[in-house]
Amino acid sequence: MKKEDKLFNILAICLVIAVIVLFIYLNRPTITPKVSNFEECVAAGYPVMESYPRQCRTPDGKIFVEEIPEETCAEEGEKVNRNPLMGPTDRQCCPGLVEDRVSRSYSICRRSTDITDSIYKCNKDDDCISVKSGCCGCTAGGSNIAINKDYLDYWNQKLSEECEEIGCPAVMSDHWTCFATPKCVNGECQLVE
Repeated sequence: MKKEDKLFNILAICLVIAVIVLFIYLNRPTITPKVSNFEECVAAGYPVMESYPRQCRTPDGKIFVEEIPEETCAEEGEKVNRNPLMGPTDRQCCPGLVEDRVSRSYSICRRSTDITDSIYKCNKDDDCISVKSGCCGCTAGGSNIAINKDYLDYWNQKLSEECEEIGCPAVMSDHWTCFATPKCVNGECQLVE
């Protein structure tokens, strides 16, 4: 055999081996991560859509939606932010608790025996009205609460004193309380979606 024929045979064998290896490589089974929720989809590196709530799409077209925890009310002794420049101001005290303004930035939810207990009492739905919950109402990035309409002047005076030096952002709030209806629920004014 000539030297050129040997070289040609070696190259042909190498080419056949390369084609076989390439064929095996291209037809190998792909291992796709098992995805059953939003967090696993994100961890697998699949694209996340910038929506609210966020959504993640797998290559096979499945869409997983981010679960947003339901907002809870603040219990007795918990702080509630009331300065929109320091974060969200939409959290409210649980029914039966009132906000005790501790500083310009936050309140603490407490039980009270003074006039603020009566401010939420009612006998019928018409007793209740929706008012801004703190210095910045719904027209300024805040939220609303329900009080007895007989205490409107008291409430406005209280906020006027507490909020004298508070600046509010010029932004409409989309908090659910801004669109809720004041109702008398178990003898207490509350906002209902």
